[in-house]
Amino acid sequence: MPPMTNMDQIYPGLIQKNIPLAPFTSFQIGGPADLYAEPKRPEELEALVTEAVKNGIPYYILGGGSNTLFSDKGFRGLVIRPQFKAIAVTATADGNSITAEAGALLSQVIRTAAKHDLSGMEVWIGLPGTVGGAVRGNAGAGGKEIKDFLSSATIFDLKQQKIVEYSNADLEFDYRHSTLKDKPHLIVLSATFRFEKKLSAEEQRVLMQHTLAQRHATQPKGHSAGCAFKNEIDPRTHIAYSAGKLIDECGLKGTRIGGIEVSNIHGNFLQNVGTPDQPATQQDVLDVIALIKKTVKEKKNIDLHEEVQIIRERE
Repeated sequence: MPPMTNMDQIYPGLIQKNIPLAPFTSFQIGGPADLYAEPKRPEELEALVTEAVKNGIPYYILGGGSNTLFSDKGFRGLVIRPQFKAIAVTATADGNSITAEAGALLSQVIRTAAKHDLSGMEVWIGLPGTVGGAVRGNAGAGGKEIKDFLSSATIFDLKQQKIVEYSNADLEFDYRHSTLKDKPHLIVLSATFRFEKKLSAEEQRVLMQHTLAQRHATQPKGHSAGCAFKNEIDPRTHIAYSAGKLIDECGLKGTRIGGIEVSNIHGNFLQNVGTPDQPATQQDVLDVIALIKKTVKEKKNIDLHEEVQIIRERE
């Protein structure tokens, strides 16, 4: 792999070598990345991806790692984990906004909003992930998605080598999807969200406590990537199907392959129950996913699509 010598000269110590990826993901699975960096400023990220492309080095931008599954062999390229996390509250003509950098945790944005009596996202408290990843994947829960709040996003266009502003419409949001997934050369640097003064900080605190209690009661603890599959909508009847319910009805709760088990609490959660003697592997997860998809198709005639991002070794 060609060295990124320019980066070493401009930003000494930014790039590290052979860093294990498992600790950065909620699945706790993943071997070492050949190259790894934690840029603390947007311009460092811009320089990293530009230099990687120039040298023909594959790169992957990692957010909170809450739905990412790396190979046990690691990643033959550069993994970038943004650490710029500034959050700013501003008053605008049509309400109040919060601008957050890509590396900020979504939970930090929610708590900042509550402190300023700004409401809307409080039902998402407890959701993992960063702002950059949430925008890219149109994250959501409780019937709301990022698209319901986002005003604009500041994007680095790697191909054009410039920073551009994308509106909500420009991002072409769909269920757990945005145009950013189709165009990896567009990289989120920050996002601005709209909020309303509907609930006070105290009212939000009570609601968030209730939400967290519900989440803890209905979702398993331990190492998983959250919901493994997307919920599905029948294109003919427009009937919505809960992936967790389908998996439960197919009798797959408790199914285990290697170090991965389908949760007995929530069927759409795949848990890492591996041990030092038998650690969970990426292949275990892929085998469980394949079994679930095959069984649900045979018994329910419904095709499930995984929500977890599967990252191969990329030799």
